[in-house]
Amino acid sequence: MTEENNFWRYGRQIHRGGAALILSFLLLHLTNHLVALGGVNKHVELMASLRLIYRNAFVEPVFIAALVSQIASGVYRVITTWRDRAGLVGWLQAISGLYIALFLMIHISAVMFGRIMGTDTNFFFAAAGLHMPGLPWFFAPYYTLAVWAAFTHPACALHWALSRRGHSGAANAALIAISCAGLALGLLIVATLAGFVVPVVFPPGYGVTN
Repeated sequence: MTEENNFWRYGRQIHRGGAALILSFLLLHLTNHLVALGGVNKHVELMASLRLIYRNAFVEPVFIAALVSQIASGVYRVITTWRDRAGLVGWLQAISGLYIALFLMIHISAVMFGRIMGTDTNFFFAAAGLHMPGLPWFFAPYYTLAVWAAFTHPACALHWALSRRGHSGAANAALIAISCAGLALGLLIVATLAGFVVPVVFPPGYGVTN
């Protein structure tokens, strides 16, 4: 095996390992958002409990390192294989991966800045942009596409795995079902943040007038 092949093999292993960690957090994060269907207070309470895990002094640096590694390895892989991509699924995987990278860079920067400024980056921090004049035109697709991409990107990997085993029909069905589920969940989360599902009353400090 050549040195270049070794590089790609280890690069894929790092990317997949980081993906497993991030998907674990994503599962908790999406569950947190779904809890908001029972009221914003339930979301805030669950987040306070979950922060004991992912804001732990040992866990948070590892998680941030995984995010940085995931963004760097994913973008590098897309750039270096851009001309070799063919077919809808290949491009869908690349585009969804690039959007995830863009979203993470913006979202993590915003959260870190909020924390530095002393703002509690909870439900209200995420929802604020959907309650200010003009900003929903950005934040509604921004959040919706992020959830869609988070479902679609791994669904593409599942598609390739099933296709290699000769299950092309199941591969296509799984990709469509998972991608549509991500879009539906993204729309539901945005509707909840926007106050269409449960009442959203902002405490002082978020720049939103109720």
